[in-house]
Amino acid sequence: MSATHTTASVPVHMHGQHLVLHAERALELPSARALIVADLHWGKATALRALGVPLPSGGTAQDLQRLEAVLARTNARELWILGDLAHSRHGWDERALVPVHAWRARWPSLAITLVRGNHDRHAGDPPASLGITCVDGPYVQHELALTHEPMSGGGAALHVCGHLHPTTRLAGRGRDRVRLPCFVQGPHYLILPAFSSFTGAGAWVPSPGERAFGVVDDAIVPLPPV
Repeated sequence: MSATHTTASVPVHMHGQHLVLHAERALELPSARALIVADLHWGKATALRALGVPLPSGGTAQDLQRLEAVLARTNARELWILGDLAHSRHGWDERALVPVHAWRARWPSLAITLVRGNHDRHAGDPPASLGITCVDGPYVQHELALTHEPMSGGGAALHVCGHLHPTTRLAGRGRDRVRLPCFVQGPHYLILPAFSSFTGAGAWVPSPGERAFGVVDDAIVPLPPV
């Protein structure tokens, strides 16, 4: 596929809702001054280092810088996290929490809600010091049904989820190929890319009626509908 143009954010209108896709891999609901992200996987590198895998530190701090940038630009008052906040219990280790606590101290009035995902059920809820409300999905807010994993069937609310870490492939001249994290827009749902820059990528197999919005650096690449 080839892209038509790139932009830092893309507005989408679904189920009577005005939403904005941001290149930081976040979804904005302006009417609620809310930002939605999925699959942060805090502590994944810490967990792998504990198993003897030689990995550099700083991944969580870099992700938090990206999160701060989009929070500041959107002036969001609420942050809704669609599961897998922590990769494992290592995400709540004292050293892993140092950048997280520093970030939280800079955003003390931000209301944060975690819709638990499969990794959260193993990692456990975040420490109370982070001030995060934890709920099970579907978490319905402003006619959005927020879950970690995709739900089967339809409904009156627009379904927003993560979990799949969707990616799409762009083809350039010659044999150039690049795989990008992407948002997937379906008839009644939106699938968010993994917010973490250090996580596995899932291949997106297009279905009729779906459209992908690839993310590269600080831009979104809208792709033609399937």
